[in-house]
Amino acid sequence: MKRTHSYSGDTARAAVRAFTSAEVFMIEHPGSGPRPIEVAQTASGGASKSEIYLWQNTDMSDKAIKNRLSKRGSKPVYPEELKKLAVGYVLNHRLSLHAVDRALVVDFFFSYLNMKVHAEYVSKLMGDYGLSFQKAMDRESRMVDKKVVEDAIEFLEEFRREGWRPDNTYFMDETGAWSNIGPGGTYNPIYSYEIL
Repeated sequence: MKRTHSYSGDTARAAVRAFTSAEVFMIEHPGSGPRPIEVAQTASGGASKSEIYLWQNTDMSDKAIKNRLSKRGSKPVYPEELKKLAVGYVLNHRLSLHAVDRALVVDFFFSYLNMKVHAEYVSKLMGDYGLSFQKAMDRESRMVDKKVVEDAIEFLEEFRREGWRPDNTYFMDETGAWSNIGPGGTYNPIYSYEIL
């Protein structure tokens, strides 16, 4: 007889009833009939002795079985709330136009959540939430960040306020020297990019 690995509540209850009936029969008729465990195994379709003994000492109602099944399996190592905090941290950095790499996220888990995570897990987590590690676009001297734009506007305001004459004003533009540096890559929402 082929043994199954999982038994329904009806099967378990039938096996327990068969075992109990066989025990009562043996008490009333000593020395005759099959052993109760054999009767229970046949009624269950081939359950092991340990399973049948376990069923006898366990609540086998449908509600109890459903409750036990809902508690099966290990608890997640990283709760969903903490994962969302990490993703929010990454998105906040990206909205501030900062690059985010795995080391930064690992440091966030350790510093703020007091949890150690592997760098490989960070990539999987970000992928689950629609973020991928993308190579940063090459920068050039004409590509500037927000601070450079603000400085330029502030200079123009000062220029007009002081009433300087353009033909007597000299300044050196070194924007290309310090805005031409960008990170190698960053986490970013898939199919999106920042325009500075």
